[in-house]
Amino acid sequence: MMKKLFLLLSLFFGLTTLSAQNAMKENKLVGVWQLCNMTDIGFGTSPKMERVPYLKVFSPKGSLTNLMISPKGEVFLTMEGSYDLKSDTSYVEHIGKLLVSSAMDGRDNEMTYEFLDENVLMITFQIVDNKGEVLNCQEVWERVVMPDRE
Repeated sequence: MMKKLFLLLSLFFGLTTLSAQNAMKENKLVGVWQLCNMTDIGFGTSPKMERVPYLKVFSPKGSLTNLMISPKGEVFLTMEGSYDLKSDTSYVEHIGKLLVSSAMDGRDNEMTYEFLDENVLMITFQIVDNKGEVLNCQEVWERVVMPDRE
């Protein structure tokens, strides 16, 4: 009887540990994100997020695409590549091609990120411009969600 109880408890704790590990490996970046500008609206108030026409798409299988929607409604790629999660606060973009800087084509770019809430993400990184200068960047992205039906 004690052996069966021990075996049952071992199985329970083993499954609980495995379930917790799978939950930690959940990729919270997966989805479509829209770039936001943060604007200060006055003394003593919180900044306001204004959405701009840039999207970032993290696929579950590791591909990564950035898109822009022009004022005429045309959609085009601004970056294509893939990504690898490194930790709960960093990932690497493997840039195939970046529209704004050919100096970044084919490079890996370390990105740090922080969730400001479940659907707001702040990403900090550096890029090298076409003149070879390193630029420090910080972007705020909001998850694109499906609205409720009315």
